[in-house]
Amino acid sequence: MKRQNYNLLDLLSEGEENAKTARELMTGLGYDNDRSVAADVAQLRKRGEIICCANDSGVKGYFLPASRSDVEKFVRRTENRLREIERMVQPARERLRGQVR
Repeated sequence: MKRQNYNLLDLLSEGEENAKTARELMTGLGYDNDRSVAADVAQLRKRGEIICCANDSGVKGYFLPASRSDVEKFVRRTENRLREIERMVQPARERLRGQVR
Protein backbone atom coordinates (compact mmCIF):
# COMPACT_ATOMS: atom_id res chain seq x y z
CA MET A 1 0.00 0.00 0.00
CA LYS A 2 1.35 3.42 -0.89
CA ARG A 3 2.34 5.70 1.96
CA GLN A 4 -0.29 8.22 0.79
CA ASN A 5 -2.99 5.73 1.78
CA TYR A 6 -1.88 5.95 5.38
CA ASN A 7 -1.86 9.74 5.13
CA LEU A 8 -5.39 9.63 3.76
CA LEU A 9 -6.57 7.75 6.83
CA ASP A 10 -4.81 10.31 9.01
CA LEU A 11 -6.77 13.10 7.31
CA LEU A 12 -10.17 11.47 7.80
CA SER A 13 -12.27 12.00 10.92
CA GLU A 14 -15.14 10.04 12.40
CA GLY A 15 -18.70 11.10 11.69
CA GLU A 16 -20.52 12.49 8.67
CA GLU A 17 -20.48 15.98 10.16
CA ASN A 18 -16.66 15.85 9.87
CA ALA A 19 -16.58 14.67 6.24
CA LYS A 20 -13.70 15.97 4.14
CA THR A 21 -14.29 16.79 0.49
CA ALA A 22 -12.15 15.21 -2.20
CA ARG A 23 -10.66 18.65 -2.83
CA GLU A 24 -9.67 19.02 0.85
CA LEU A 25 -8.07 15.57 0.81
CA MET A 26 -6.39 16.28 -2.52
CA THR A 27 -4.81 19.40 -1.08
CA GLY A 28 -3.83 17.65 2.15
CA LEU A 29 -2.16 14.83 0.24
CA GLY A 30 -0.48 17.08 -2.31
CA TYR A 31 -2.31 15.51 -5.26
CA ASP A 32 -3.09 17.46 -8.40
CA ASN A 33 -6.48 15.81 -9.03
CA ASP A 34 -9.29 14.25 -7.04
CA ARG A 35 -9.15 10.98 -9.00
CA SER A 36 -6.04 10.09 -7.01
CA VAL A 37 -8.07 10.50 -3.82
CA ALA A 38 -10.82 8.24 -5.19
CA ALA A 39 -8.21 5.65 -6.19
CA ASP A 40 -6.71 5.69 -2.69
CA VAL A 41 -10.16 5.35 -1.11
CA ALA A 42 -10.94 2.40 -3.38
CA GLN A 43 -7.64 0.71 -2.55
CA LEU A 44 -8.17 1.15 1.19
CA ARG A 45 -11.72 -0.20 0.95
CA LYS A 46 -10.43 -3.27 -0.90
CA ARG A 47 -8.07 -3.82 2.01
CA GLY A 48 -10.94 -3.75 4.48
CA GLU A 49 -11.08 -0.13 5.63
CA ILE A 50 -14.59 1.27 5.97
CA ILE A 51 -14.52 4.72 4.47
CA CYS A 52 -17.94 6.30 4.26
CA CYS A 53 -19.03 8.88 1.73
CA ALA A 54 -21.49 11.63 2.52
CA ASN A 55 -23.42 12.94 -0.45
CA ASP A 56 -26.71 14.19 0.88
CA SER A 57 -28.17 16.71 3.30
CA GLY A 58 -25.73 19.37 2.13
CA VAL A 59 -22.73 17.40 3.37
CA LYS A 60 -20.30 15.93 0.85
CA GLY A 61 -17.08 14.09 1.42
CA TYR A 62 -15.34 11.12 2.99
CA PHE A 63 -15.32 10.16 6.65
CA LEU A 64 -14.73 7.25 8.98
CA PRO A 65 -17.76 5.65 10.60
CA ALA A 66 -18.56 6.91 14.08
CA SER A 67 -21.47 4.57 14.73
CA ARG A 68 -23.25 1.42 13.65
CA SER A 69 -25.67 3.66 11.77
CA ASP A 70 -22.81 5.06 9.66
CA VAL A 71 -21.75 1.52 8.71
CA GLU A 72 -25.35 0.53 7.93
CA LYS A 73 -25.73 3.58 5.68
CA PHE A 74 -22.46 2.73 3.93
CA VAL A 75 -23.70 -0.82 3.29
CA ARG A 76 -27.07 0.41 1.96
CA ARG A 77 -25.47 2.94 -0.39
CA THR A 78 -22.95 0.41 -1.67
CA GLU A 79 -25.62 -2.23 -2.23
CA ASN A 80 -27.74 0.33 -4.11
CA ARG A 81 -24.77 1.10 -6.37
CA LEU A 82 -24.29 -2.62 -6.99
CA ARG A 83 -27.94 -2.97 -8.05
CA GLU A 84 -27.61 0.01 -10.41
CA ILE A 85 -24.51 -1.52 -12.00
CA GLU A 86 -26.28 -4.86 -12.33
CA ARG A 87 -29.15 -3.15 -14.22
CA MET A 88 -26.65 -1.51 -16.58
CA VAL A 89 -24.83 -4.79 -17.28
CA GLN A 90 -27.96 -6.86 -17.90
CA PRO A 91 -28.60 -5.65 -21.48
CA ALA A 92 -25.01 -6.52 -22.41
CA ARG A 93 -25.41 -10.00 -20.94
CA GLU A 94 -28.58 -10.48 -22.95
CA ARG A 95 -26.82 -9.39 -26.13
CA LEU A 96 -24.01 -11.84 -25.46
CA ARG A 97 -26.59 -14.62 -25.08
CA GLY A 98 -28.02 -13.62 -28.46
CA GLN A 99 -31.30 -12.38 -27.04
CA VAL A 100 -30.79 -8.80 -28.23
CA ARG A 101 -29.20 -7.63 -31.47
